[in-house]
Amino acid sequence: MRTQRYFGKLTFPSSENTVIENVWLSFENDTLLIELPFHNLLNDQDDKRINVVWGEFKGLGKISLFNCYMDDGQSSVGGILRKLKCHYSVNGEFFANSSELKSKRFRFYSDTLNEWLPRGIGIQQINDATITFDDIDNKIHFKIKEGTISISRKHIVTGSNFHREIDNQAVIDFEFQSDKCYISIWPLLFRFKKLILFLTDKNPHFQKLYIGASNEMYREISGPNIPLNSPFELGNLSLIYFDFEMDPSIAFESWMKNDSIEPITDFLLEKSFNFNQTIHSYFFSMCAALEGFHGLFFKSGTKKEKEKIGRKEREIFLNHLPEELKSEFKEKTKDWTKLSLRDKINDYKELFEEISSSLIKNDWDTFATKIITSRNYIAHQADANSSKGFKENELIETGKAIEFVLRIKLIEYLKWDIKNPERFIEQAKNDIDYMSSRN
Repeated sequence: MRTQRYFGKLTFPSSENTVIENVWLSFENDTLLIELPFHNLLNDQDDKRINVVWGEFKGLGKISLFNCYMDDGQSSVGGILRKLKCHYSVNGEFFANSSELKSKRFRFYSDTLNEWLPRGIGIQQINDATITFDDIDNKIHFKIKEGTISISRKHIVTGSNFHREIDNQAVIDFEFQSDKCYISIWPLLFRFKKLILFLTDKNPHFQKLYIGASNEMYREISGPNIPLNSPFELGNLSLIYFDFEMDPSIAFESWMKNDSIEPITDFLLEKSFNFNQTIHSYFFSMCAALEGFHGLFFKSGTKKEKEKIGRKEREIFLNHLPEELKSEFKEKTKDWTKLSLRDKINDYKELFEEISSSLIKNDWDTFATKIITSRNYIAHQADANSSKGFKENELIETGKAIEFVLRIKLIEYLKWDIKNPERFIEQAKNDIDYMSSRN
């Protein structure tokens, strides 16, 4: 795909609306890169995330750039250029933050669904200036709890008057009764994806996300971190080069030489390479990672105390049991000295409360019980009551909370010296608050 380049300026609302002129913005596939001349403001941004930057570019208009950070500089004929990278962007409007990305209407495209739909739509008329199409008779339209979903074909015409090519795409429109944050529709989109997967036995390959604007228009949300085929890339704690206080070589070496973390990080990172991972699988993987990590993070203390208490409790019961029952009792209580899932969750309590108070709601015991109940229901559906566990959207939010806790603890375990580690806790809390408030 040909690179699209636009010339204009950037405004940094977090820095008293400072403006930097003579900026180049480039699009190529899903890659978005901004090159800008040196400015004193940029010296203070090297080790910081910038929540939102506003741009105005000739031929493109207004654009909001989210979750940005400064990359290395490079020399050019005109001097030193700095690179600004961002996770995603929205054209046509300035947004103060990502929580403003709300609408009643959302639109997606799917190549797989396009192949599945019947091709009963013909061209009605073509002349030098006009192309019209038959009405779409095979439109699918149905109601859901909070609105409607429609599936239809849209025709795409390319070329000149001398040679025109006509193609079509399957368009999925979600329309809700009230405004929704784009992140909040992911459980519904993921359920819809599983329906298409079941019907076609192919990955739905959702492409592009459009959010409804005024006057029946749609604005595209684009960028490399729009998780159209996985709901779990929402809100991630990532590290950039400038986050390291230490020599990154030492950090890389500690990861590569530590065999004990590999089976557990497989669970933690699975959603990053398995884009077909389900919501229930993601939550279960986070619980498995939490249990596995516990042996690394808490090698003493809780475990020794549990063993001590378990032995005492068994001795008390054994002393009061008839001799013929003691053998059976010992067999059934051999796990009394082992840590339960609740014991392990409780050891993470302090960090959980620090980053996910909006999920816990001042009731730690209920929160911990729901983790256990949901985990057991997924593993042994007949042995747990799902109504006492988390709802589908809560599985994502709680799974992200567990993931954030483990990422922070893993940095501690590997002894990585990070600038301002409190920032990760603050970022994790903000992301969890945002995810829990969107519903």
